[in-house]
Amino acid sequence: MNEELTNLLPSDRKKQLQKEYTKRLVTISVWAVSFLLITFTILQLPLLVFEIQDKQSNERELALLSAQLSNSGNTEASARLKVLNENLSYLSRLSTTTTGSEIVTSVTNAPHAGIHITGVSYSTPTKGVGGRVVLIGVATTRQTLQAYTDTLENLLRISVDLPISAYAKESDIPFSITLSGFF
Repeated sequence: MNEELTNLLPSDRKKQLQKEYTKRLVTISVWAVSFLLITFTILQLPLLVFEIQDKQSNERELALLSAQLSNSGNTEASARLKVLNENLSYLSRLSTTTTGSEIVTSVTNAPHAGIHITGVSYSTPTKGVGGRVVLIGVATTRQTLQAYTDTLENLLRISVDLPISAYAKESDIPFSITLSGFF
């Protein structure tokens, strides 16, 4: 017996059946996605409630400790708490800043044909002042030195300071470039 079935429906009826099938498939898909989103939202509610309660608990504990600290009149503890808070904010800022090795890597990975870098110095950013990188090296020509400084400015989007005295020689130009800013 032949296993291939013959569809005897007219073509407009076949198209109508295909449209109905597609419509049902889309409807079921929308319902399934809606169900998943609603389920996800419902399952996230306990976590949200827990976080709100935890935050309120921490705020109450902080208020209690602050009241105890102010009542004790201990200025030494207050000063120490202030220093610890300053250190905490500084460390928080450091966690979001770029590390020195990343900065030196990005500077040395910049295309520098005709540039020979002999030294790199990096100083970390301090309060309100950005970091600083000093590159020391030798350039073969003025054009290569200028192209390198342009590349650094465009690549890192920071201030590049090259003294005009670096352009005094025609070739084998010793230079000291200072890069400063928030990397």
